[in-house]
Amino acid sequence: GGTPVREVFWQDLDIVIWLDYSFSLVIFRIARRTFLRVFVMKEKMCGENRETFLHQYLSHKSIMYSTFKSFWSKRKFFDDLLSQPKSSHIKVYRVRNPKELNRLLQVD
Repeated sequence: GGTPVREVFWQDLDIVIWLDYSFSLVIFRIARRTFLRVFVMKEKMCGENRETFLHQYLSHKSIMYSTFKSFWSKRKFFDDLLSQPKSSHIKVYRVRNPKELNRLLQVD
């Protein structure tokens, strides 16, 4: 139940910056970040427990699995949401790669 957060704040938005990066870039970044966390930094989670390769890469609870499962449906959801008439007052910047983001954020 309850009202989605977007419904509460939607009318107050002026700008949305949508980081709509490619699947390959997203997966690469997740894999790199997870590798560093598991093998290099050996971060602890939940007390003294450490993340493992199997849990972070192959488990059905892993971010890798979640991304494979939901990437395209989430992209379609945001595309549909941001093209609705009730979004017409919002300036949407759909950024497709890090270079575009850097150009958008450049301050003179």
